[in-house]
Amino acid sequence: MISFKLILFIFVYDIIHVNGICDSQTGPVGSIECSSNDDFTKKQWNTCLTNNYIQRHSQGRQKCADGNNYCTYACMPEAYYVEAGDVVDTCACNDSLIPPVSSLPTECFSPDGSNCDWYKSCLERKYSCEGTSTEYLLIYTKIFCNLFIKYKNVFTDRALRWIDDGRKCLQMALVQFVRPFINGTCQAIDDAASDAFKSCNLQPYPQQGSICDITRRDWLRAFWMMKSEYNISISTAAYVWLQKALETFYECQNDPQANDFGHVYQEFKLTMDLIQTSWNNQINLNKDQFDQIAIDITHRIAKFLNASPEQWGWYGYGVTLAQQRSNTAYKQMTIVLLVADLSGIVNNTLIPPVNITNIKFNELIEKFKNALIKGDLLIKNDNGTFYASQMGHCMDMKCHATIENISAPPYGSKNDARRIVIKNNNHIHSNWSLISQRVNAQINNKA
Repeated sequence: MISFKLILFIFVYDIIHVNGICDSQTGPVGSIECSSNDDFTKKQWNTCLTNNYIQRHSQGRQKCADGNNYCTYACMPEAYYVEAGDVVDTCACNDSLIPPVSSLPTECFSPDGSNCDWYKSCLERKYSCEGTSTEYLLIYTKIFCNLFIKYKNVFTDRALRWIDDGRKCLQMALVQFVRPFINGTCQAIDDAASDAFKSCNLQPYPQQGSICDITRRDWLRAFWMMKSEYNISISTAAYVWLQKALETFYECQNDPQANDFGHVYQEFKLTMDLIQTSWNNQINLNKDQFDQIAIDITHRIAKFLNASPEQWGWYGYGVTLAQQRSNTAYKQMTIVLLVADLSGIVNNTLIPPVNITNIKFNELIEKFKNALIKGDLLIKNDNGTFYASQMGHCMDMKCHATIENISAPPYGSKNDARRIVIKNNNHIHSNWSLISQRVNAQINNKA
């Protein structure tokens, strides 16, 4: 099967002329016919679409003939980004076949990328992906899309260009799945979005906005506004796309940037001793599973500190899982933990501090540090028992360097009967059992 990954071509326009089913001025959008296309070996399904959609989807390589608002777009370039050669069975047709008909409304077939309801009204009407990883993709795409609508007044023009171009690009990457001749899968949708995600953020067509062009202030606002839209009870697996966005932004930052917003946002590098784990102390976690553990630990610490999710933002991601035991005799994992004053992130105090003191935020951070110093951060969940043994205060926004490194008492030095244990609760749901099953299966397969 041909990969969904974008194949690069020489940047020239391919002029698409109007076929019989598609009027150059009136369409109609979504009508389908079986016809031949230059440079392909056999006939394929062609869909009547707007010139705007075709240019944006092809990233400017194809367009309708001058003056035409509508023309047909072939299945192979739309679904597989291939503009010449063989035609796969999904796209192939012959004159004896009746064009397939869709029950979806016509606005589903040629969107401009700005309608955030498209995912629910169109894509989710055709595909039921609840309970799969694609469900988390759709949560992210809708949250990201709505940033442009809900928080338009808080971003700079450069940030708005990135959000608008990025959300349209992500939607364009998925529209082919609503074609009646394409019977995709939830995994195929997920794969297509993964292939397009980085380019949609770094160089979306027509390249007016890029995540690399926005300021750190805009990024902090975008990230924490999106994080705040996630329901606290959602599975930790749902954050995989938010983490992809964070990593993409970090790719733009070649040099460590000092955190100029310490009065509303701080980062910490937290070392966790692995007291007991359900994966039999084997280093077999993939990156997404590692990040899920980090997010769950972070949320449990926030709950232990009584940090209201409406006021304070907490997030974490995995950095390393040590191969060797520490001097505490336990293997360790390192996570980066982010803390934010959400109201301060949104309002006009999000500027490099000029004698700004955020008393409540400082009190929360001190409470966090004191809990670690006392040895109170012992996290127990279905995946194991984790003890916060060390913490460093990050100097930059990628945590390359830390200061004010503090340590907890060695695990076991306190009376276990008196130790506060942060256990499972009804407000945090994670895929611990699923993670354990996958990891142990990997171990057994290698055995």
